[in-house]
Amino acid sequence: MGNLKKELTPNQLLTQLQILLRSAQDQVLWTMFGIFWAANAILIVAVFNTGELPDEPWITGVIASVGALMCLVWHWVQSRALGNVIKHERLMQRLEKSFIPEPHRTSRSPEEVYNELLGSGAPWYTRGPRARNLISFCSLSAVLIWGLVAVLSWLQVAKMILI
Repeated sequence: MGNLKKELTPNQLLTQLQILLRSAQDQVLWTMFGIFWAANAILIVAVFNTGELPDEPWITGVIASVGALMCLVWHWVQSRALGNVIKHERLMQRLEKSFIPEPHRTSRSPEEVYNELLGSGAPWYTRGPRARNLISFCSLSAVLIWGLVAVLSWLQVAKMILI
């Protein structure tokens, strides 16, 4: 195989570096997303640890309130990480436009690359909602669900106190 540096041009090495950096950023986002759902699963197990809702609604209220707060903070953290990925992509595009000729640029969207390579558009598995939007949607949905459970539980506690 020989020395890899001698076989690849500087543009090809730059392309490899960009791919590695982008892959690392995506891996961080997906790792965070996986941990987020693992934390939610732990809270769900805490609510249904006996197979039923707890007899005391305040227990469900506390767990759901913690879940809603955790999901809200998690959404902020994920949004910041996602914002950093977008910021790096834009910086990479500006640098490429300044220093790299058009055919060697790698900061194009996957759809553009597929259209160029295949000519007929992106394959079915690349269409649909973007993963970035899905990540934000999931964390906000979890905030709403845990928040609703918390409100309903605390209303039940208030009704028990007033009766």
